[in-house]
Amino acid sequence: MMFLIQGVFLQSEAERESLVEQNLHKSTYHGMIEIYTDPAEESRLKGEMFDFYGAAWIFNIIISEQELLFTKRYSCSTNGLATFKYKFKRQDNFYVGECEELLPNGTSGEKRGTKCILTEVPDDFFIEPQ
Repeated sequence: MMFLIQGVFLQSEAERESLVEQNLHKSTYHGMIEIYTDPAEESRLKGEMFDFYGAAWIFNIIISEQELLFTKRYSCSTNGLATFKYKFKRQDNFYVGECEELLPNGTSGEKRGTKCILTEVPDDFFIEPQ
Protein backbone atom coordinates (compact mmCIF):
# COMPACT_ATOMS: atom_id res chain seq x y z
CA MET A 1 0.00 0.00 0.00
CA MET A 2 1.16 3.53 -0.77
CA PHE A 3 0.10 7.08 0.00
CA LEU A 4 0.33 10.12 -2.24
CA ILE A 5 0.91 13.42 -0.44
CA GLN A 6 0.21 16.86 -1.91
CA GLY A 7 0.55 20.07 0.03
CA VAL A 8 1.12 23.79 0.17
CA PHE A 9 3.12 26.09 2.39
CA LEU A 10 0.90 28.83 3.79
CA GLN A 11 1.61 32.48 3.09
CA SER A 12 0.34 35.87 4.12
CA GLU A 13 -2.02 37.65 1.71
CA ALA A 14 0.88 39.71 0.27
CA GLU A 15 3.11 36.63 -0.19
CA ARG A 16 0.31 34.75 -1.91
CA GLU A 17 -0.34 37.60 -4.35
CA SER A 18 3.37 37.80 -5.24
CA LEU A 19 3.56 34.00 -5.70
CA VAL A 20 0.64 34.05 -8.11
CA GLU A 21 2.41 36.73 -10.13
CA GLN A 22 5.72 34.79 -10.04
CA ASN A 23 5.58 31.02 -9.65
CA LEU A 24 2.86 29.36 -7.61
CA HIS A 25 4.80 26.07 -7.68
CA LYS A 26 7.26 27.60 -5.19
CA SER A 27 4.65 27.03 -2.49
CA THR A 28 3.63 23.45 -3.33
CA TYR A 29 5.06 20.00 -2.66
CA HIS A 30 4.16 16.42 -3.54
CA GLY A 31 5.45 12.94 -2.95
CA MET A 32 4.70 9.39 -1.94
CA ILE A 33 4.97 7.25 1.14
CA GLU A 34 5.19 3.48 0.94
CA ILE A 35 4.84 0.70 3.46
CA TYR A 36 7.75 -1.72 3.25
CA THR A 37 8.86 -4.69 5.29
CA ASP A 38 12.49 -5.16 6.18
CA PRO A 39 13.15 -8.83 7.06
CA ALA A 40 15.10 -7.67 10.11
CA GLU A 41 12.40 -5.22 11.26
CA GLU A 42 8.68 -4.67 11.41
CA SER A 43 6.74 -2.99 8.60
CA ARG A 44 7.76 0.64 8.26
CA LEU A 45 7.05 3.70 6.22
CA LYS A 46 9.47 5.53 3.93
CA GLY A 47 8.99 8.12 1.26
CA GLU A 48 10.16 10.87 -1.02
CA MET A 49 8.97 14.43 -1.50
CA PHE A 50 9.59 16.99 -4.20
CA ASP A 51 9.23 20.76 -4.09
CA PHE A 52 10.70 23.84 -5.73
CA TYR A 53 14.04 23.18 -3.97
CA GLY A 54 14.41 19.58 -5.11
CA ALA A 55 14.07 16.00 -3.97
CA ALA A 56 14.01 14.98 -0.32
CA TRP A 57 13.73 11.75 1.65
CA ILE A 58 11.02 11.50 4.29
CA PHE A 59 11.37 9.24 7.32
CA ASN A 60 10.23 8.89 10.96
CA ILE A 61 6.74 8.82 9.47
CA ILE A 62 3.68 8.43 11.67
CA ILE A 63 0.23 8.34 10.10
CA SER A 64 -2.83 8.09 12.30
CA GLU A 65 -6.47 9.11 12.07
CA GLN A 66 -5.71 12.39 13.87
CA GLU A 67 -2.11 13.27 13.01
CA LEU A 68 0.65 13.02 10.44
CA LEU A 69 4.32 13.44 11.42
CA PHE A 70 7.52 13.06 9.43
CA THR A 71 11.05 14.39 8.93
CA LYS A 72 12.27 15.57 5.51
CA ARG A 73 15.93 15.75 4.46
CA TYR A 74 16.96 17.07 1.08
CA SER A 75 19.04 14.70 -0.99
CA CYS A 76 20.49 17.29 -3.39
CA SER A 77 23.74 19.13 -2.82
CA THR A 78 22.22 22.59 -3.36
CA ASN A 79 20.43 22.35 -0.02
CA GLY A 80 23.16 20.38 1.74
CA LEU A 81 21.48 18.17 4.27
CA ALA A 82 18.75 20.63 5.20
CA THR A 83 16.29 18.86 7.50
CA PHE A 84 12.71 19.79 8.36
CA LYS A 85 10.18 18.37 10.83
CA TYR A 86 6.51 18.33 9.74
CA LYS A 87 3.68 18.09 12.31
CA PHE A 88 0.04 17.97 11.21
CA LYS A 89 -3.34 17.55 12.89
CA ARG A 90 -6.29 16.23 10.92
CA GLN A 91 -8.91 18.85 10.06
CA ASP A 92 -11.86 17.62 8.00
CA ASN A 93 -10.44 15.94 4.85
CA PHE A 94 -6.90 17.30 5.12
CA TYR A 95 -4.05 17.87 7.56
CA VAL A 96 -3.03 21.29 8.94
CA GLY A 97 0.28 21.96 10.63
CA GLU A 98 3.74 23.39 10.45
CA CYS A 99 7.12 22.71 8.97
CA GLU A 100 10.12 23.56 11.15
CA GLU A 101 13.75 23.66 10.06
CA LEU A 102 16.08 21.59 12.25
CA LEU A 103 19.47 23.31 12.41
CA PRO A 104 22.76 21.34 12.58
CA ASN A 105 23.46 22.64 16.10
CA GLY A 106 20.26 20.99 17.38
CA THR A 107 18.15 24.14 17.57
CA SER A 108 15.04 25.05 15.60
CA GLY A 109 15.00 27.44 12.68
CA GLU A 110 12.25 29.00 10.63
CA LYS A 111 8.69 27.66 10.91
CA ARG A 112 6.05 27.79 8.17
CA GLY A 113 2.42 26.85 8.15
CA THR A 114 1.43 24.04 5.81
CA LYS A 115 -1.59 21.98 4.74
CA CYS A 116 -1.66 18.66 2.91
CA ILE A 117 -3.86 15.84 1.76
CA LEU A 118 -2.93 12.19 1.98
CA THR A 119 -4.43 9.74 -0.50
CA GLU A 120 -4.12 6.00 0.03
CA VAL A 121 -3.60 4.09 -3.23
CA PRO A 122 -3.10 0.37 -3.91
CA ASP A 123 0.23 -0.84 -5.29
CA ASP A 124 -1.31 -1.60 -8.70
CA PHE A 125 -2.12 2.12 -9.12
CA PHE A 126 1.40 2.48 -10.58
CA ILE A 127 1.13 -0.42 -13.05
CA GLU A 128 0.50 0.48 -16.69
CA PRO A 129 -3.06 -0.40 -17.77
CA GLN A 130 -3.49 -3.14 -20.35
